[in-house]
Amino acid sequence: MRLQKDALIAESHDGLRRNTLELFLSCRKGDLARVKYLVEEQESELNVRDRWDGTPLYYACLCGHKDVVEYLLSQGARCVANTFDGERCLYASLNIEIRNLLRDRKVITSSTMRRDAYDEFLRRCLEDHEHCDVTFNVLGEAVPAHRCVLAARCEFFRRSLAEKWAGRQLVPVTHHSVDASIFRIMMQYLYTGRLEMQAKQFDSFADLASRCRLMGLIADVKDELIQVLNQGEHRNHHAAESEAILLEPTHYREQLQRDFATLPVELAPEVTPGDVSFLSEGGNHADICFSVHGRHFLCHKVFLCNRSEYFRALIEDHFTEASQPSSGRQLPVIELQQVTPDVFGCILHHVYGDMDDRLSADNVWDVLCAADVYLLPDLKRQCGASIARMLEVETVCGTLRASRLFRLPRLENQCIEFMAKHLAKVVELPEFHEVVREDAKEVKLRQETDSITVIDDIRYYISANARSTAEILNANEKLKLVDDLLTALGLDA
Repeated sequence: MRLQKDALIAESHDGLRRNTLELFLSCRKGDLARVKYLVEEQESELNVRDRWDGTPLYYACLCGHKDVVEYLLSQGARCVANTFDGERCLYASLNIEIRNLLRDRKVITSSTMRRDAYDEFLRRCLEDHEHCDVTFNVLGEAVPAHRCVLAARCEFFRRSLAEKWAGRQLVPVTHHSVDASIFRIMMQYLYTGRLEMQAKQFDSFADLASRCRLMGLIADVKDELIQVLNQGEHRNHHAAESEAILLEPTHYREQLQRDFATLPVELAPEVTPGDVSFLSEGGNHADICFSVHGRHFLCHKVFLCNRSEYFRALIEDHFTEASQPSSGRQLPVIELQQVTPDVFGCILHHVYGDMDDRLSADNVWDVLCAADVYLLPDLKRQCGASIARMLEVETVCGTLRASRLFRLPRLENQCIEFMAKHLAKVVELPEFHEVVREDAKEVKLRQETDSITVIDDIRYYISANARSTAEILNANEKLKLVDDLLTALGLDA
């Protein structure tokens, strides 16, 4: 009976994973505390869909839970005007309060909305004045910046910093049509890929972008301006000038990643930091060097300090790993002993470009350990996703233990699901028997107030995928394997 009930619930949501199914149900019930736990602790995906194309936000709107709707929007749930999801949520809203909340574009697209970690990291770099190495004087107002960011993102800035602005700490910007607010809009785009301004600022911004040779950006902003004006509720000239133009980072994400991923430079084994001053001055603009088993990496404090608290402490608090400045350009050199050059290269690829394309079966576990040490939770999750694609019966128990050790709930769920699919082989593994015993001991420590975790989760996944009569029969056979194992181990769950 229980199996049929679980199968019916799972079928109604198209066999979603357990945490995802709980998220849907919690949004329908209005259980905000449970929603927060699933999103923040269990890393449940917010914009997932069920078989009817419903999202967690849609069900929260439909059932009238305003507090849940506000929370989901603040966490990045998609609800953009004139899109399928946006209009569906709007028309499904149970009351006018939720409808007005969705209509308020500021709530949905404000800069206070939680974005992914890479977007937040880039925003911190933009606001980091501590490690700036150039300041633009825009009609008497100072706008600090980082040479490495500007050079990586814009060919005009790269050439100017290497030639006419070389060695200058203060650069005047005197063109009459460019004020500090317009220049800051440009800086925001170069750092984060996000652009936000009023329609009346378009001409001045287009003039600045033209001087920076960013013709593609001008075209994108112009297209957005036309779309905004056509959709605007106000048609008079004054109201039209106040319309907001917004380009989100997702539009430029891949270009941002490629641009920044090129910044760190690994030197040839025979080259030392003192021999390559031209690299930093001519385009790399490095201000820190890492030595990893004889290999040197030219890097940038603004990226490392804002990406990882470990690197911030290492660089700014002068841990014992930091040595005296090297000769030549006097770059500070920090020696790292606990990683290999290959692993550190993967770390930098993530820090700068949020990329995981260098992960492989040969290095992913080493990178995971390093990411844990260097306080890089997103890289840990990327490693977890890579490991999940390589699961095998012989290694799944060890991977399950590692997922718990490194606090990777998504990988843990994927291991459980893999075990449920290959249960006939998994129950024969001595390693699996040991996992069951370990979980059973934890239950006893809790005075048997809960079932054995791994067994309970496997039972759920078996039930969730049983829909037809044949599948239910197959699921019952698997559940019997579980019961037989527990009997053999002298356990009851």
